[in-house]
Amino acid sequence: MLPYQAFYSDLVAEFILNLPKRRQRKVVDICNQLAEQPFITSDYRLIDRDGREIEHILVGGFVISYWVDMRSRK
Repeated sequence: MLPYQAFYSDLVAEFILNLPKRRQRKVVDICNQLAEQPFITSDYRLIDRDGREIEHILVGGFVISYWVDMRSRK
């Protein structure tokens, strides 16, 4: 089975790059952990306008929103 990988939108990448280095590393580490175990129980889930289930996890002072794209493994 191919591993999942974190993928960042342009807006999220810009946000991360504007954080202090330590906070950048923290966010990237959290996202990489989610990619390793994408089916953990999130704190809450909402449906977006495209019908995707968007998971939300509260961790390290951040709310990280994501969905698992099984087709592309991102």
